[in-house]
Amino acid sequence: MKLRATLTFIAAMFCFLSNPALAQDELQDYPRFTKLPGYVIDRSDENEFDSHDFTVDAEGNTKTIEGHKYDIYYFVGENKKPLGALGTVRNYQGAVEKLGGKVVYQEGDSGYRRAVFTATTKD
Repeated sequence: MKLRATLTFIAAMFCFLSNPALAQDELQDYPRFTKLPGYVIDRSDENEFDSHDFTVDAEGNTKTIEGHKYDIYYFVGENKKPLGALGTVRNYQGAVEKLGGKVVYQEGDSGYRRAVFTATTKD
């Protein structure tokens, strides 16, 4: 089974999802992170100014963030073992914390996990 991860970045907010998908490899990653070893970018979209509604708590409340938006879709490459939902979220959590960010909200179990992070960037 192939695993796809969706990574959405807007200015200072980050969201992570994972789902199955197909492949393409020569696309651009988010400039502050690199993709996980063995993962391939399926597609990526970048908008200078857009918005995204992020879930911020267990009650389903959302917060709309506007800014520079990146949508990046990953899947696990052929003959590679997926890191798993929790391992993938923890990897990005560590990267966000290195930027001085934190976890705003996360949900899910071993098969599916989503997390929203916040970090202030200068660009």
